[in-house]
Amino acid sequence: MSEKETRSEKEIKEKEIKKGSQKGSAQKKPDAGEKVVTKYDLKVQRREAEKAKAKKDKLISNIVGVVVVAALFCLVISFPIRSYLAVNETYAKVNGENISRVEFDYNYNVSLNNYLAQYGSFMSMLGMDLSGDLSTQMYSDELTFHDLFTQMAIENIRNNKALLAQAQAAGFTYDTAVDYADFQERLKDAASEAGVTVKEFIRQNYGVYATLPRISGFVKESMYLSEFYDSVVDSKMPSNEEAESYYNENSSDFDSVDYRLLTVEATLSEAPTEEETAAAMAEAKKEADAAVKTVASEGDLKENMTSADVPYLLEEWLFDSARKAGDTTVVENTTGNSYYVVAFENRYLDNTPTVNMRAVITADGNGQAILDEWSSGEATEESFAALCDKYNDPALISVTGGFMENVQPAMMSADMEAWLSDSARKAGDTAVISPQDEGYTYVLYYMGQSDPWWLVSAKDMLLGTAMEAYMEEITAAVPVEDPKGNLKYLQVTDDSAADDGTGAEDGSVAPESPEAGSSDAAESSAAQ
Repeated sequence: MSEKETRSEKEIKEKEIKKGSQKGSAQKKPDAGEKVVTKYDLKVQRREAEKAKAKKDKLISNIVGVVVVAALFCLVISFPIRSYLAVNETYAKVNGENISRVEFDYNYNVSLNNYLAQYGSFMSMLGMDLSGDLSTQMYSDELTFHDLFTQMAIENIRNNKALLAQAQAAGFTYDTAVDYADFQERLKDAASEAGVTVKEFIRQNYGVYATLPRISGFVKESMYLSEFYDSVVDSKMPSNEEAESYYNENSSDFDSVDYRLLTVEATLSEAPTEEETAAAMAEAKKEADAAVKTVASEGDLKENMTSADVPYLLEEWLFDSARKAGDTTVVENTTGNSYYVVAFENRYLDNTPTVNMRAVITADGNGQAILDEWSSGEATEESFAALCDKYNDPALISVTGGFMENVQPAMMSADMEAWLSDSARKAGDTAVISPQDEGYTYVLYYMGQSDPWWLVSAKDMLLGTAMEAYMEEITAAVPVEDPKGNLKYLQVTDDSAADDGTGAEDGSVAPESPEAGSSDAAESSAAQ
């Protein structure tokens, strides 16, 4: 078991999802479909399309003669009608504005793809089967995963409406022509890679009634709102002084500790009884108590560990303000059937600078060829950024120009850390590094040092709080209505509010996130 085994893996992942989706709204800017689609999304969509076709073929094979002709005739005749309704009929209402099925589907799919890009690797732990019908898979006691992503979509729209009103009131302007042209090119590339037409690709990824003309307004609006959101972020960026003040009030969240650790595990049979476990733990406790005398010299050295890095059972003890060098303790880990033996050495604030760089990540073994291509050209930072966009696989690194900001060298592979931390390193230096056992080659362009990680983190936390308050303020008077009964989560939220006496009297609801969080205003509103 790991050092944090007293929490089940599922519980930890579940809490990560809650934290990410509840806080994301304050810290991410709106997304307008910048991530066109992942290869995994395409695989799932193709599988679903094949299942749907098989079901349709089976149905048709059971119908004979004129019935088949009549059914197909009705399908052809009804499709334009259904398409018209999707574009013009009201699916929901946000801030008094009618939301069409096309607009809802667009936001639903953007929310789904972005959420899975962040949390998809462990959503199956919560019971989500991407190959199945999300409307039949329960997310909570009362809501399905479809309800979850429906709420995200509506929250995206709600945040967009609020941001748009703010941007227009401020007279904010931004020409989206270049961004939109780039979006169209990326659509073509993604469709080509998927082996489908652009028209079909849009339908698969933005809704069955989606076409480029129908979604273009949403895309452009989101690009505009993204720029506006960035301008708000810039205006609320904390100063170094504010970050230092925040650190002084929350130093244990940022400080690092050095300590030594021995883990004494109880010797247990394959299926021990409670009595056998208790006896084995008693023996382990004796061994642990004896190890206190030697842990300072024989324990495994743990260096530069923040509160997020240490086993949570040790966190309070290690970061106690009264802790001093030479202190030791024994901590029982009941779930892990073991004892931690710990010797404290030091607590400090790590002021090691982070670094900014650009990177191409490739698995094709062509790292040196890429660097040679750059060297034989203009050999500028701008030309390196262009090569990043040319060679980077979005599945590995999706940032424009391969830009990686505030990188902690210590978090990289040993050879990358050594190169990035070299005191002789200067802006414009380049390297090709292939970390052992990774299977990838990194072509790096060094831009220079930046703030230490604790300062970056403190600013991020302050900024997140400020942006969360801003979004709450501007969306407070933006109601959501469900005239067609499409938004089940609203009824659940309304019923819960009524139970505790806080229900809305007019039936309009400015929704709150369900228990595990969902309405990522972050994943909401605009484009990257």
